[in-house]
Amino acid sequence: FPLDILISITGLTSLYLYRRKIAAWRQLALISLVLTFCSGLQALAFWIFIKDFDLIWWGFNLYLLIYPLCVMKVLFTGKYAEKQC
Repeated sequence: FPLDILISITGLTSLYLYRRKIAAWRQLALISLVLTFCSGLQALAFWIFIKDFDLIWWGFNLYLLIYPLCVMKVLFTGKYAEKQC
């Protein structure tokens, strides 16, 4: 629960800063994405540890693991990688 709250706070704050054109949004977005990746990895490790292979739970947690990587790629190589906000 604390990890999920921290992910939400950093993600929503980064969106707020982005709309206000404050450059710190990028750092908070990165923190939120890394925490989301960690959340997915932690959940998958748990499901592996207890040997529970429910395809639905695995799908959601794989999503939490993969989508931050895609967003980080866009964040650092796409139009958001520019120096300007």
